[in-house]
Amino acid sequence: MTNPRKTYKNFKVLSAISGAIFLICICIYLYFFYEKHNYKKYYPTGELWIEGDTIHGLRQGELIEYYKSGAVKAVSFFHNNKRNGRATAYYENGQVFQIQHYKNDVFNGNIQEFYPNGKIKIEAYIKNSKHNGILREYYQNGKVKELITFKEGKLNGVAILYDSLGIKRQMHRYKNDTLIEVRKYDEMGYRIKD
Repeated sequence: MTNPRKTYKNFKVLSAISGAIFLICICIYLYFFYEKHNYKKYYPTGELWIEGDTIHGLRQGELIEYYKSGAVKAVSFFHNNKRNGRATAYYENGQVFQIQHYKNDVFNGNIQEFYPNGKIKIEAYIKNSKHNGILREYYQNGKVKELITFKEGKLNGVAILYDSLGIKRQMHRYKNDTLIEVRKYDEMGYRIKD
């Protein structure tokens, strides 16, 4: 007759061994089939369009997008298949078009947009993909074109519009995306009475 304790002990040992073998098999499978891979996508005409790395099937690290000409169009960074950190877009001539920041695939942080000549066009702050604070837009001559105040993605506060010489021409006041007041100014910057 078999001792039940000995049979149970043997069963536990065999279970532990088979569990360990199973884990080793999974590790070997992951090592050989899900390691880091470089992937590339191409335009229908054959030019390189996108390249980046995947680890365990998820985008990781730098992702580069190209124009058909071969010039870099955008560079962004991924962690666990989500954009994280700085993302930079370029004009085809190589000048920076836009710089923005992501956290877990959501716009977060400063955003800047530039004219093709490299001069700043727009500066803003984004939190959870919504404008917050003052958005500044500039003319190509460097003068301020607009100052617009946002709170949680809504117009909230003052929006001031300037002409290309930097003279205030209009002021709009908003509350929760609703226009409350409009003031107009002449070419010298003096308020025009209604």
